[in-house]
Amino acid sequence: MESAVFINDLRSGLKEGLMEAYRLYRGPLLFFVIRYVGNRETAEDIVADVFVKAWTARDTFHRVDNLRAYLYVAAKNASLNYLRRPQVVSLEDVPADIEETLFDEDILSNIVRTELVKSILEEVDKLPLRQREVFRYIFIEDLSVKEISEKLHLSANSIYTNRSRAIATLRELLIKKGVVVTLSLLQALFLR
Repeated sequence: MESAVFINDLRSGLKEGLMEAYRLYRGPLLFFVIRYVGNRETAEDIVADVFVKAWTARDTFHRVDNLRAYLYVAAKNASLNYLRRPQVVSLEDVPADIEETLFDEDILSNIVRTELVKSILEEVDKLPLRQREVFRYIFIEDLSVKEISEKLHLSANSIYTNRSRAIATLRELLIKKGVVVTLSLLQALFLR
């Protein structure tokens, strides 16, 4: 997973290092940026630009934490730039003192939320197919029970049963990881 190996590859200019960083952080960054800009396509463009910018600054990353901080700060700045000038996406330089910027309460709460969502989604992928589908439709796509029933050809009771089982299974899996999740927390994370 997260090790110094891919950071060394990244710093050395090896594409494998960038590909591993992209694999690890693309999803969480995408979720993070969508929270700002509200549009997946725009968020994907911003995240791609952030990785290009990270590639050009690759020799400054000595640890995984340096890279992670850089990616989140650059993503936040790019998102705010987009919101100020929606017709042009321009990345402003990441501040020299990343540590100071990271103490911004807003960005810290968004990073924590993003990392929590990443952990939850990793566990969602382990659910049985029906539970996984119902969970995604309810919490990620925000569909109604009626809409899900039509898509999956299931009764409302089946939807509620699969939702309850998915939440119970996720709760068990996440408790093993040291994360406590309630239904209200899931709704707050995904349906905000």
